[in-house]
Amino acid sequence: MEKKGKTAVSLALNAAVVVLVSVGVAIAAGTLGWGIVEYYTVDSNLFLLAAAAVSAAAAAVSLAGGRPIPAWVVKLKYYAVCTVSLTFLVVITVLGPLLGGWKSLVWMLFQESGLFLHLLAPVTGALSFWLADAPAPRDRLAPVKAMAFTGLYAAALILLNFLRVVEGPYPFLKVYEQPWWMSGIWFVVILGMAAALAWVVWRIKRGWRTGP
Repeated sequence: MEKKGKTAVSLALNAAVVVLVSVGVAIAAGTLGWGIVEYYTVDSNLFLLAAAAVSAAAAAVSLAGGRPIPAWVVKLKYYAVCTVSLTFLVVITVLGPLLGGWKSLVWMLFQESGLFLHLLAPVTGALSFWLADAPAPRDRLAPVKAMAFTGLYAAALILLNFLRVVEGPYPFLKVYEQPWWMSGIWFVVILGMAAALAWVVWRIKRGWRTGP
């Protein structure tokens, strides 16, 4: 794809991500109010919204003046894509089975805010990053840095659950409803999933046969 054409597609897809996340968050807020900020799904999508908005702005500037997209913009989008990819993976491998199986999974992916925040925004965000956004710069530590958002969220919510400030919102965060070691296992499992996804997302963007 010709460079300007690819940049224009990046602008359009990132703008679409902003719209998708905005619609999904608005639907979720209409049901849960400010309580939505407890959910990793919402927080990760808001991160994606911010990264997509910055990416769209950078693409517009590039189209207008021929300036290259800054490396930090690409990295920001990468970190956000990793978080929403984890949202998608946890929904289909953990929350769906835990909360009712196939019927629950279908509802979480295709109904109300879930359609936008669990499916459309994460998929559009990932595809825009891989297919249209500017090339990713070399950075051996990029997959490690991408885990920071998830690690901070997990640590904060586990602490808030321990202090009884919040309950959940996910079953594996409810420290008083499971043995302490189970909370530890869930922490390792989720961070392990985040690490694997971060590596895969980065390798797809950089190319499997290129250096990091």
